Amino acid sequence: MNKKIPNAVREKAEKIYCNGIEYLGSLDGFEVYNEHVDEQEMPEPTGLPVLILWDGTQVKIVDGIESLNLLSRFE
Repeated sequence: MNKKIPNAVREKAEKIYCNGIEYLGSLDGFEVYNEHVDEQEMPEPTGLPVLILWDGTQVKIVDGIESLNLLSRFE
């Protein structure tokens, strides 16, 4: 799904060195974003996913096991 990424989310993504971000969906009143991976590129080995949550005013970073728990709630 293509969605305009809020500036605050873009700025936070840059601070945590995300090369690009994409919208995953909404969950518990937050828009959820993660790093976009080009399907043609070989993914780099990484640790646990990092999610960026946006409630319309504040940005929150979720990582570690908590990020896996949130991702598991998407169908």
